[in-house]
Order: sequence, then structure tokens, then C-alpha cells
Amino acid sequence: MTKTGNREILVRTATEADANTIWRLLKDLADHDGAGEKFLARPADIRREGFGPAPAFEVVLAEHGDTTAGMLKFYEIYSCYQGRRCMFVDALYVAEDFRRFGVGNALMRCAAAIARERDYGRIDLTVLPGNTRAQSFYKSLGMYRVEEELFRLDAQLFGQE
Repeated sequence: MTKTGNREILVRTATEADANTIWRLLKDLADHDGAGEKFLARPADIRREGFGPAPAFEVVLAEHGDTTAGMLKFYEIYSCYQGRRCMFVDALYVAEDFRRFGVGNALMRCAAAIARERDYGRIDLTVLPGNTRAQSFYKSLGMYRVEEELFRLDAQLFGQE
């Protein structure tokens, strides 16, 4: 449990029972990014690809009571330069009512803890060029820009506040 402002946020690993919630949050993210018409996934796709015999991704959810406040979806990549597995954060979304309450920070701290536990070499993610608020947020966590849209957090910074 994480205290964020006056709200207590629980961050937990998603289960197959969360597939509809994950789908809704991904749809909200696509709409927020102006790509809602390109969003083709269905809840059954999330269930099959995220919770089947060989999951393509993992999700952690942030909750405030019975309300889902946000989610972080990631998968494993391999860096031949580092000779190590790494984490790629494919989606970080915080519901509008929970923005600016530390939910994104709690989700990224959870991602860093997972990366540290699994001995990943880094965390990578992309940010749309016009999303300066997100870029500032990631920089505040110690991430740095590698390319126009690519941000990175190196392993030695996992868990630093």
C-alpha cells in the first residue's frame, strides 16, 4: 500500500480476472493519445495474450479502494549490448481522477522493483513527442532521453527516490 497525498493506493500484479479492466484502461489510453480508432484489441485478446501459456506482457494495477486508478503494462526485451534482459514499459496510464496524486510514480516504483528483482539491465519506454508533461515526469524519475521518443532508466538507478 502506498500513501499518495490523501489517497491510499494499492499496486498489485494483474490476474486474468482483470482482463476487462486492462482492456478498458488500454482503450482509454488510446483515446487519450488520439488513436482510439486504431485500437482493435478485445478483452479476449488481453486474456489470451496476457494470461495464456506464454504471456506476451505483464500488467500491474493501481487501485484506490474498489476503483482502478491506473496501470502499467510491460514486457521483457533483450539487450545484446548489455547481454541482459531488460524491461520495456509499453503502456502507463492513470485515470483522469487520479492524476497528480502520485499514482504514476507508484506504478513506476513497482516497475523498478520488478526490474531490480529480475536483474534487468534497464527500463525503456517511449513518450509521444508532444507529451511534455510525461517527458518531465519520466525525467524526474531519473530517466533520460535516448532518442526522440525513447526514454531509459539504467539499472543502477532502480529504487532510487
